Amino acid sequence: MKSKLSAREINIYFIYLLLILLGSVWGISWLIFRNYNTNDETIRALVYKKAAQERIFLKKQKEALSLIDTAYKAIKVFNPALNAVYADNDIKNQLTNIRAYYSGNEGDAHYKIFSQTADFYMMLLYDKKILQKKQSNVILFKNQLQKCQIGFKESQNKMNLKAALQQGVDKNTPQ
Repeated sequence: MKSKLSAREINIYFIYLLLILLGSVWGISWLIFRNYNTNDETIRALVYKKAAQERIFLKKQKEALSLIDTAYKAIKVFNPALNAVYADNDIKNQLTNIRAYYSGNEGDAHYKIFSQTADFYMMLLYDKKILQKKQSNVILFKNQLQKCQIGFKESQNKMNLKAALQQGVDKNTPQ
């Protein structure tokens, strides 16, 4: 069954199908995007606002970098064995200043890094204090063990001497 359509009819059907396709694409697009605001000025304003926020963040990041470096160096140099309360408080104040960068901008995910950095450095400081306490406890326990061993050896020597004298006295006494 061959259809005998002329070239003119084929062209008309093609144009008809093409118009139906374009009409349906337009109709579906209109349904999907009818509530979408495509105002160029609004989009441009959003892009400018985003770029301005990015510049502000980069500026604050540059400011905070010196604080972060200073805090890290202070933690690195900090010696918990010295019991320097002023140094400990100074480091905590620096970490509070770093955390303050996040407190004003909690809605922006960029700023969360400041809070996380302050928390990390606080953990580092706490770990350094714990490590120093454990090391001092190990040294204390070693010294106590050494004193105990010396005392034990002295007591053992005294007991051996008493036992030897007792045996010597027992041998010299007639039975």
